Amino acid sequence: YHYGYVIQAAAIASMIPEGGDELTSSLGSLIDSLWYDVCSNLPGGPDFPVSRHFSVYHGHSFASGLFPQGDGKSQESWSEAYNCYGACRRWARRRGDGRGEEWSGIMMGMERSAGHAFWWDSMGDMKAVVGDLKVSWDTWFGKSPWYRHGIQWMPIGPDTEFMVGDDGGYAEKERGRRRLGR
Repeated sequence: YHYGYVIQAAAIASMIPEGGDELTSSLGSLIDSLWYDVCSNLPGGPDFPVSRHFSVYHGHSFASGLFPQGDGKSQESWSEAYNCYGACRRWARRRGDGRGEEWSGIMMGMERSAGHAFWWDSMGDMKAVVGDLKVSWDTWFGKSPWYRHGIQWMPIGPDTEFMVGDDGGYAEKERGRRRLGR
């Protein structure tokens, strides 16, 4: 999903009235390559798989991409995947690619539904890693509940409000859990 940060920066910078069109024309093909690597919607394309990290069957992305690890594929930060697809949607809109914009929006919607169901699980504690064969409350880089919460909320960007949704009560409940150290 790290390409999402570059795609997001390019999409937003390309909207700046002075210089945006120049950026799009000079770097457009490079950003397009990053876009196709993570958001391609062209089955059978010669260069990129369809949505490298995203599984339509599972309804969310896998950080390990095409290759499983010892306990299957997994994803730690669904919010990072969600924001990547938001960046892809923004770039597709800038490029006039209606089909790519629609596909990116579909991935965003599915990622959001899965994120709320599996990672944010309103009936239980927030998860850090959800995978094929396990669920973990610890991140790859530490066991602190602050890490778990931070990685599920960041990055904060143009699509965060929709990612969180109308359920402001969930954020309040999680804030209370943080005070209790869970």
